[in-house]
Amino acid sequence: RIMKRFFESQELQPYLISGESCELSARNFHYLKHVLRLQVGDLIALFDGSGQDFVARLTDVRKQSIQADLEKATPSPAKESPLETHLGIVISKGDRFDYALQKATELGVHRITPLTSEFGDVRFKAERLNKKEQHWQDVIISACEQSGRGYVPQLQPTIVIDQWLAERTETIKWVCHTRHTASQKAQGSNPIEDQSRQQLAILIGPEGGLSDSEVQSAEQQGFILQQFGHRILRTETAPIVVLSAAQLLFGDFTVSH
Repeated sequence: RIMKRFFESQELQPYLISGESCELSARNFHYLKHVLRLQVGDLIALFDGSGQDFVARLTDVRKQSIQADLEKATPSPAKESPLETHLGIVISKGDRFDYALQKATELGVHRITPLTSEFGDVRFKAERLNKKEQHWQDVIISACEQSGRGYVPQLQPTIVIDQWLAERTETIKWVCHTRHTASQKAQGSNPIEDQSRQQLAILIGPEGGLSDSEVQSAEQQGFILQQFGHRILRTETAPIVVLSAAQLLFGDFTVSH
């Protein structure tokens, strides 16, 4: 039987070493007690972002808290990709952005930066944005719990596209764009042939697309215009396609012949 995995922001190794019981977070308490209805003696897996999973046995289930004893540590089930990806993606409406974050996490992304852009129509005031970023962090954590990842991708603070572009130092840089000519596409003359390159920045725009000035800024920062197929992808579909292609080209995806 596969144990369910739960993220704990506290460092877990000291509890394993000392033998002291670990009080689980309020987030995990609610799910374990009121959804799964686990009891004393049940086993779960915990991880803290260090790359290890900890087998934990529930030892005290109370009205307001749950404690567990850590019995052993094992490597987290999903290995991290050798390709270090940083996804800059313009915020989209509703649960589309949640979906994009979830799938990007499952596909091995290392960092995610929510972006605002000229044609992006989602804007939040400071307090609302702070709550949204906390929610997005929870989406990412849940995706790690499900996918077996032992490391949690970094969610960077929301910034404007131009600032994100100016800060990029990755060795490979892609901007997803549907409006470019064959000659522009050829300029990229395979930026990915050098397999020693292990860092990739990916820019994905909003539903309305990137403005001409934003595309120009990306090119000035060394981004290569990339189009994946001949169909226009939705903003929540694009991360799945681009990250899958990147992992296949120089990550850890393989295809059997």
